[in-house]
Amino acid sequence: MNYLLLTFACLSVIVGTIAAELADHHVEIRKKCSAENHLDKVSVNAVYLANPKSNCYLKCFLESNKLINAYGEFDIPAALMLMDPSIREQARPLAEKCDRYNSKIEDLCDKSHAVIDCFFKEAPALFPQLGIFEPPQL
Repeated sequence: MNYLLLTFACLSVIVGTIAAELADHHVEIRKKCSAENHLDKVSVNAVYLANPKSNCYLKCFLESNKLINAYGEFDIPAALMLMDPSIREQARPLAEKCDRYNSKIEDLCDKSHAVIDCFFKEAPALFPQLGIFEPPQL
């Protein structure tokens, strides 16, 4: 009986871990982009955005998700598809606004940062659900 309980407990932990990783589609991209840009782990999105290293981290994150091309054009429909369905319609006008306001910035690192920072400032309650710096908090 004890073995059965132990087996069930182990399976529960494994299934929970797998489910969490499946819900967080960006975990490997965050690891890769953090390492490439020497961005240390912190736990507050605002702290990340204040770090100058976050500019190119965000470019890496957006490129890796195929959300920005080499010309600096954002693929808003693709970005919305990566979001949780419960926030897509609320996020659409913000994404369009932030992209439009920052369309003249030529440097892709700076542009990526400006667009994401705009979204953070415009929708601080939605931002943690995007999973850009940390796992999505739904």
